[in-house]
Formats: sequence, C-alpha cells, structure tokens
Amino acid sequence: MAAVEKFSAEYEPMVGKMRAAFDAGKTKDIAWRRRQLEGIHRMMSENHESVTEATRQDLGGGKLRGIGEVSPGAAADHALAHLDDWTDDKWISGWISRCYTRPEPKGVVLIIAPWNFPFNLSLLPLVPAIAAGNCVAIKPSEMSPTCASLLQALVEKYLDAECIKVVQGALDETTALLKQRWDHIFYTGNGVVGKIVMKAAAEHLTPVTLELGGKSPVIIDETAQMDATCDRVSVIKWMNCGQICVAPDYVLVHESRAKEFMERQKALVQSSFGDNPKANREYGKIVNERHVDRVQRLIETAKGQLICGGVAGIDRSARHVPPTIIYHYGLSPHAGGDLRAHHAHCAIQDSGRCDQNREQQGDAFGHVYVLPEQRKH
Repeated sequence: MAAVEKFSAEYEPMVGKMRAAFDAGKTKDIAWRRRQLEGIHRMMSENHESVTEATRQDLGGGKLRGIGEVSPGAAADHALAHLDDWTDDKWISGWISRCYTRPEPKGVVLIIAPWNFPFNLSLLPLVPAIAAGNCVAIKPSEMSPTCASLLQALVEKYLDAECIKVVQGALDETTALLKQRWDHIFYTGNGVVGKIVMKAAAEHLTPVTLELGGKSPVIIDETAQMDATCDRVSVIKWMNCGQICVAPDYVLVHESRAKEFMERQKALVQSSFGDNPKANREYGKIVNERHVDRVQRLIETAKGQLICGGVAGIDRSARHVPPTIIYHYGLSPHAGGDLRAHHAHCAIQDSGRCDQNREQQGDAFGHVYVLPEQRKH
C-alpha cells in the first residue's frame, strides 16, 4: 500500500496538469488534433522496423509479426480523412431556430494496454481519443518491456508531451493510476482485472470501454469444406503463439469428420513449423516463464489423447511451448484455476460432455487447442 500511495502522489499532479491543458482548450483545437494524428502516422511509417524488432524481442516470431503492430498508422490516416466530418455540428431540426448536436471531448483519458499486441492495443484507442480532442495517459504492459520502453520513446518524440503521457510500471503503478479521476478508461485484458478497473472507475462514475478475453469456439458440421476450415483454424490459432483473444480454444467437430480434421491439423502443424517448431524463426514465444508454467500444468492435467506437441517439447527458459492438440479433452479438478489467464490449448471432445467442460467457460489463452467430437443425439 505504501508504494501505491507513493505513486498516487506522483500521478495526481501529472493528471492535474493534463486536465489544466484540456481546460485551456489546447486539445479541442482541430489543428492540434491533426498534428497528433500525423505524428502517429509518422511514428509508424518511420519506425516500423524498430517496432517489429521490439515485438519479436518480447514475443518472438518472424518479421511478418510486425504487421500486427503498425495498423495504428492506417487508423490515424482514416481519422485524418474523416476528422472534419466527425467534429462538425450535426443538424437535427429547425428553421428559424436551429437544433443540432456538437461533439465534445470528454477530457483526460486512461488507456491500459495488454502485452500480446503491445503497440497496436496501446495506439489504436489513442487515435480516436486524440481525434475526439482528449488528453491521454497510456499504461503499457510491463510483461512486454522492450515494446513498452520503445513505445514511450516514440510517443515522447512524435506527440505532444504535455497532453499525451506514457506511464511505466506494474501492479502498484496501475493501482495508483486507477485511483485518479479520469473521464474515460480503456482497458484491454482479462475479466478479472476488468472487474477491478470497473470498480475503480465507479468511484468517480467514470465510463469505461472494456475489451475482455473470451471464448472463440469453432463448430464444424458434416458439410464443412475441410481444406478452408483447417487453414482458417490453423492460421488464427497459432498466430502469436495463440496469445490472441480470438484464437479458438476448442473445436466441436462432427464425429464423421473428426479424424479427418485431426489429421489435417497435425499435417498443417508439420508443414508450417517442421519437426522442430522451436527452431522455426516464424514461430513465436510465450510471453514469460510464468505463463509457460501455467500452460504446462494445463497440459499435464488434461485428460485425452495427445495428437501433437505436449509437455515433452516445452523449454521454459526459451519460453517455448510447441503447438499442442488434444482429442477428447478434459480437465483434472486440480487444473481449474489455471484456465482463466494463460496461453494454452485447443481441444476436440465428445459433445455429450461439453456442458461439463470448463475449458468452454474459462479463458484459455495460448498455443494449445482441444477438439471435442460433435455427435448427433
């Protein structure tokens, strides 16, 4: 608590200065907004190689991994093209007297970003916040430290340092930030922390935008075009080592197509990453060793047939978990708590047991998937 109070005392004047700049009308100026959006465009276009390298340092993968981080440049271009329309008064009715709505910025905004797409999910919410005329503080994740450090350097170089801040730190710093009064909070991450953010926001009646992790099941019936289905499942599941909120954790496949699906998925893992995925430069890393441990526990306590991957291929120090597929997946009761915020897996399972399987209710996050078999009843 002492550390939280210390940081709170540090952040209070920072937020106060940002609010003073907003109250003075600095960020309401359309020309100011344009300059910041142009700065984001230049930030991405002039530093895409540095952004890619920092991302690979924290999360691994090939050069194409950087594509997932530079889209804020395009978002800034889009905002610049529509800024005049977005900020214009909107006529509603009236002839002698005119009724209209006028878009107004909220004030001082906090963005709490995750580690899995560290530039993208820090800067994408920044674009509309700036376009709307707000001051913004960004809290990048401490779990992708190379990206967080570069993000701060780029923001300080390209954007208005009085109105747009980057705050580094971990739990204590984030807790202290949430004690401040904000006019809007953006949070991307898991539901457990989402509840903490919402509770803190309620103290000041601050509106929030929460983008939380969830389940992304795939349902395959007997009519599926299996080539396209397998390609699509494979691409999104193994992207960023499965550390993405739309990665499918489990697949419900009709019993008549289950064998075909498993064989194709196993073949795709082989053709994509070879016999040794760890040596494949295009294959990413789990974000840290703690999450590797959680994935390993989940695999070890899983019930079912291992199709590929598994704990034998895990290298904790290299943050490597091989692509893992489990058929007729089930959980040991000892695994329960690990399901909510880790990288792990995809399963194939009998639909008769689906309502009892917690992997379909929790938040599996990572590079394993389970395959439940879908049967007719």
